[in-house]
Amino acid sequence: MQFSLTGFTQSADLRTYAFEGGLPGQRRRSITVGVDIALARRYAISLQELPLLCLSFLEERLASSDSSTLSFSEREMRAIAGRREEAKRIAAMKHRPPRRPRPATAETRKQG
Repeated sequence: MQFSLTGFTQSADLRTYAFEGGLPGQRRRSITVGVDIALARRYAISLQELPLLCLSFLEERLASSDSSTLSFSEREMRAIAGRREEAKRIAAMKHRPPRRPRPATAETRKQG
């Protein structure tokens, strides 16, 4: 299925993204995904990322749900934050500080 974002509404800390989509040649359906903005902030998820994250969430969940209203919950946000922390940890392990030449000692000066 292919979905496209058709807009969003916001009431207090709840932002609801509206999507429309379906299989080619079939009737399109409308689905909304609700997001608690305060939770997104807590897990360092920016507002700009939310539409794409909701789209991915929608595509994953649609196979197991016939609902036209879904909720991007704290569990999903926690999983995203965990994957980011793991990626940072792996990147930090791969990053090695540049090697500095050893300072010349009296013994190496005599040999040279």
